[in-house]
Amino acid sequence: MLYGVFHALDVACTVLYYAMLAYCVLSWFWSRSPAFVWLSRFLEPLLRPFRGVGRWIMVKTGIPLDFTPLLAFIALRIIRVLLWRLYFAL
Repeated sequence: MLYGVFHALDVACTVLYYAMLAYCVLSWFWSRSPAFVWLSRFLEPLLRPFRGVGRWIMVKTGIPLDFTPLLAFIALRIIRVLLWRLYFAL
């Protein structure tokens, strides 16, 4: 029973990972497509906390690249690791 809950959360993290990956690729090539607009609405609440840090990195480094998705990828990976460590600690 408990494994099912943790596995479902892991699957949700995996879906978010691939959705963010598709968002990044679409933002480079097809930023006006309906799929990109839908992904933007879906992922914006997840990416919003990282926008300020991403902009700060852009200003400090001078690189005109949005690091927000990268920060979200890192946070999602940390959540997945902590999730499974919690499961194996129980």
